[in-house]
Amino acid sequence: NHLGTMSTIEAWYMVNNVTDQTAENRMDPNKPVTLSDLRDLGVLHWHLPPLSDYPAKAVPWEPQGIQDKELAKIRDSRGYNYADIITCSEE
Repeated sequence: NHLGTMSTIEAWYMVNNVTDQTAENRMDPNKPVTLSDLRDLGVLHWHLPPLSDYPAKAVPWEPQGIQDKELAKIRDSRGYNYADIITCSEE
């Protein structure tokens, strides 16, 4: 399930004994999880390119404040009444 342009997703099985939760904790050798595996598990994903006027972070984030029409479509079609905003950075 996606709207907008495709994004790259990388997922993997983790080691059983996690000692550092900030590490990748990949198995050695790495055991990747396919997009098909993720779909079978019920993991959904969308890639929505950021808008220049994306709303500032707020808690709680109210649906009527959504400026991104594609995000509003996803929320409406799935009956979502909550939101988490995650900012990813290479820094």
